[in-house]
Amino acid sequence: MILEIAVACPRLVRLALHFDPPSLQHIGSTFPRIGRLESISQGLDSLFHVCRRLEDLSLDCPHSIVAFPGSISNLAGLVRLKIRVGDSVRRLPEKIGALSALEPFSLEAPRLTSLPSSLGDLSKLRELELRGCSSLTSVPETIGQLLKLSNFRVLSPDGRLSLPKGLCHCTSLDTQDLCLSRLTGLHEDLGNLTNLRRLHLSCSNLTYLPSSLCQLSLLKSLQLHMCLKTTG
Repeated sequence: MILEIAVACPRLVRLALHFDPPSLQHIGSTFPRIGRLESISQGLDSLFHVCRRLEDLSLDCPHSIVAFPGSISNLAGLVRLKIRVGDSVRRLPEKIGALSALEPFSLEAPRLTSLPSSLGDLSKLRELELRGCSSLTSVPETIGQLLKLSNFRVLSPDGRLSLPKGLCHCTSLDTQDLCLSRLTGLHEDLGNLTNLRRLHLSCSNLTYLPSSLCQLSLLKSLQLHMCLKTTG
């Protein structure tokens, strides 16, 4: 019922949706303009077609979304986006790069295996948080195009993610917070991040810190938690 109401309000600028438990997956709509909504995914697709003025969107749907609709690209004015989905979602639509006004983006998706290369098109993105993305193995090199990115957090203790070299091109980075037990090292080009002030690492298999760390003249906070194997 919440989705039906939202779809009928095309002037919405802020929306937070929480769908749980899975029994809420199938819902109906009494709005003839939209037709019958057979699933949360279809309901979101309708929402993204109608509520194009949204600026702030929070989706907490750990059991309800089977596939994330590509129509999210219609939300060209979206500034803040927070997504939490469950095991059924394995990828995000490539068109997510059309969200050119996006600034903070938080994503929690335990079975997501990759991020679209269009991530690099989010030219205004300042904060990127990947939380609980334990199946994610890589971030596209296009992340290096995010010249306004100031805060990068990966909080996936069991994650298999390896960091792209392109991250070292994000010269506006102020904070890098990594909780990745399988991460073994950082790129030597880390020293290019001359604006980095906070580097927080919780990586139990980290074995190497690059010598270029000494080039980070603005670094104020260096935290190594459970980095028992670290040398260099």
